[in-house]
Amino acid sequence: MIPTYSPDALRAVLARHALTGSAAGRLLAVDSRTIRKWTAAASINNHRDMPESAWWLLLILTGDITVDDLKTHLQIGAAE
Repeated sequence: MIPTYSPDALRAVLARHALTGSAAGRLLAVDSRTIRKWTAAASINNHRDMPESAWWLLLILTGDITVDDLKTHLQIGAAE
């Protein structure tokens, strides 16, 4: 099962893999400020939702999911 993005889920992935915002930004080719916006609580004015594709890429790059996991998830989602 693919975890759903939320700021809390993103912070947990970063902590679990000891990734700083800068390191995560380099992995995803975004600025560290973008990572801060994605990890900010939804009630914070500068919060931005992380694109689903970036979330999936981070999960793959950290080893939390595999490409096959994502393919299965997308096939199941397409059938619904």
